[in-house]
Amino acid sequence: MNIVTHLQELDNLIIEHTKPPVTAMLRNKVAFCIEQAQARAADVERQEQTLSQQIETIERLSKSEAALKAEIARRDAEADTQVGFHFGDSTRPVV
Repeated sequence: MNIVTHLQELDNLIIEHTKPPVTAMLRNKVAFCIEQAQARAADVERQEQTLSQQIETIERLSKSEAALKAEIARRDAEADTQVGFHFGDSTRPVV
């Protein structure tokens, strides 16, 4: 059982076992607690959604990064085979 369910049960017990004005005072306190617990649960749900989206984004970006690194390595290797250098002069390309 979650906290909201327990608080609602407490509210029911207050109704059954107390008399005015105590009933109203206790129910007001419990109602506030229920509202806070529901708000917190909504915050947690939003945070979980945000974290899930961030995980998906990170995974997608990691794949993109790996693909880009592979493409750069492929192009570097391709460029190395197309342009050579004289053995003693690394600044002058051989065509």
